[in-house]
Formats: sequence, C-alpha cells, structure tokens
Amino acid sequence: MFLNKWNKCAKRPAQNSGKQRRKRARSNSLLGIELLEQRMAPAVVATVTNPIDENDATPPSDYVGGDGLMSLREAINYLDANGGGILAFTVPKVSVTLGPLPPITAPVTIDVPLAADGVSSSVEISGGGLDLKAPGNKVKGLTINSVLPGTGLTVEAG
Repeated sequence: MFLNKWNKCAKRPAQNSGKQRRKRARSNSLLGIELLEQRMAPAVVATVTNPIDENDATPPSDYVGGDGLMSLREAINYLDANGGGILAFTVPKVSVTLGPLPPITAPVTIDVPLAADGVSSSVEISGGGLDLKAPGNKVKGLTINSVLPGTGLTVEAG
C-alpha cells in the first residue's frame, strides 16, 4: 500500500499554489566563441593647404605654422611624428623650394583623386620628390614634375 501511494505522488505534477515551474532549455552544444571583426583606430590625416614650401610650425604643435596653413613639408613631419596616416591635398600644385623634403618614415597613404578630365592627376609636386622609407606606403594618382637629378619618388621599403 505504501508503494502505491508513493507511485501516485511521483506521477502527480507538483503543486506550487498555481505557479508553474519553468524548465531550463538545455543545449547539447559546447561553448561557442564568436570572433569579432578587426578594429582599427581612426587614421591621422594631414591635409596640405599651402602650395608654398615652408616649415614655420614648431613641434609639438599640430604642425600648422603661424599662417594657419600646412605645407607638404609640415604635413610629412606631422605624419611621421604621429606614426603615419593619410596625406591629403586641397591645393592642386605644390612647389618644393627649400631643398629635399624630409623622408617619410611612417606608413602613409597618398590617394589623389583624378582631375575633372578623369585622366590626369589633380595634384602635382614640382621641384622635389618623395622619399618613402617605411613599409606599407601607398601612392596613387600623384604627379611629380621638374625634380632635381636623383629625386622623384624613391621607395626604400615596401
């Protein structure tokens, strides 16, 4: 008799004053790891706003001189001091007159858009060239004219 009562109790649903007990869904899978996308810090951008070759900026400023404009020379110094970045232009022609430009020793991207004709470069550097010494530099669409012998575009690393 005791066994019959026990069987009835075991088969009867539990009574929790009207509340039903929820069962946790169990998963048969192992712990999964989801990979996150690669994150990159925003790039440093140096924009050449002065067509004249000058170096009136005094570090550790933002490398813009007292005139409020950034020359190509100042932009190269700024990018090198900040570990590289993007070199942009708002002027169509830059004249290098103070001697050779400083070498670019950090990875820099120079991606110049095409001119309105869709064929030629919209930016021209005359009088001096670029010396790329860091790996990872990218140069696209830039015109370099009237350079001194032995200058132009020198690539010393990938």
